[in-house]
Amino acid sequence: MSDRSRSPLSFKFFVAALVAFAVFAVAFAPPASAGDVIVVAPDGSGDALTVDFGLQLAGPGDVVLIRAGNYQPISPFDPEGFHEVDFPVTIVGDGAGAVIGMFRVQNLAAGEEVVLRNLTFGGPIFPGAFFEKLGVRNCAGAVVLEDCKATGITGTGSATAGLAAVDVRNSDAVTFTRCTLRGGAGITPSSPPFIVDAGPGGPAVLITDSKVAFHHCAVTGGAAGNDAIAPVVSKPGGDALRIFETSTIFVAGGSVTGGKGNDGGDPGFPADAAGGDGLVLDGFFSLVRLVGVTPAGGAGGTLGDGSSAPSGEGQLVTAGAVETYGETARGTTMPALLAEGEATTLGISGAPGELGKIMVGIELVHAQLGGKKGVFNLGGTYFGPLVLGTIPPSGLLEVPVSFPRGTLLGLEGLRLDFQTLTFGAEGLMFGNPTSTVLLGPGV
Repeated sequence: MSDRSRSPLSFKFFVAALVAFAVFAVAFAPPASAGDVIVVAPDGSGDALTVDFGLQLAGPGDVVLIRAGNYQPISPFDPEGFHEVDFPVTIVGDGAGAVIGMFRVQNLAAGEEVVLRNLTFGGPIFPGAFFEKLGVRNCAGAVVLEDCKATGITGTGSATAGLAAVDVRNSDAVTFTRCTLRGGAGITPSSPPFIVDAGPGGPAVLITDSKVAFHHCAVTGGAAGNDAIAPVVSKPGGDALRIFETSTIFVAGGSVTGGKGNDGGDPGFPADAAGGDGLVLDGFFSLVRLVGVTPAGGAGGTLGDGSSAPSGEGQLVTAGAVETYGETARGTTMPALLAEGEATTLGISGAPGELGKIMVGIELVHAQLGGKKGVFNLGGTYFGPLVLGTIPPSGLLEVPVSFPRGTLLGLEGLRLDFQTLTFGAEGLMFGNPTSTVLLGPGV
């Protein structure tokens, strides 16, 4: 029997149960999960040509579907350069994804949700705004980012570090899944007559007074710039994950790595070209839980005599506590978009031999459980948990899923939220949430 073989009867029951739940969800869906689908397309085939106009058209509960393309503006004064959202909405990039401007989610009330998936957060080609690419501020509701990318803005001078990719403040329910987050690089001088020293790398993620989870993410500090024109002044790499007061952070799988220090510096001051630190915890009443991931310091630069500057610290704790667990990080995968009648695959990853279970809902919360157990993410009414099979030796259980035409009963779109959990020697272990938008015909 192959690693992917399973009982056909259990799959039929699973699909039938999902269809029944989807029909139920259409009738009772809250504003945050069901509504109109606003299509943004640069070729004029949708409802809006720009992301900014698409967001203006959207209301609470709508889905903004962004067709693949680059929506970055040239000027920082263009409305496409920076977007603010303060209402429940689902924003999904189609196909290869979309590159959009900087983004900030703010002031969500409890029970409201913003879901961002398959997006790359860029910015104006000519910088004019000096803050993070992606911000979350003052949100009591859930903010979920999946399959997204963000790199901080490059520093503007030799004394100015690159900027953070992500800055989360005073928010209770933020989740990143399979995201690539990198700090802004230090400035690199290009040619005379504008000779300046290189700059230090910036942090990838800053967190203050918030509850945040990272699942299977790559978080990397920004690299220091390199000056090959004039005598080189050493600069350090940026930190990957920097956490301040009263925060609770869960990190499962992926990587947390400091940025690289610059090359060519003075051998007499090797520490000045050190790599950035992986995890920096400087927050009273803060707790970080690590499951299946070990933070690593960034590589030090190569100094002028060929020797190496020191690497950064994997963990640097000045206030707060870190709990480390060596277990496998559990996971959930589903495509970002799914049309009625289209067949796809649900993936459950975990330790071989564990039972793989699934839950499905239409509302998101963020309840951090104790120790290594993870975060419970489904609120309101949800279906499950239903056992789908045993995790095979490959560590990935795959289950076919489809919704027949007519499931949405005329609704343009419905966001379904999935979360898996496994049961084995470690008891119940929760994986990441994943959100799929089920589309009606003609979208």
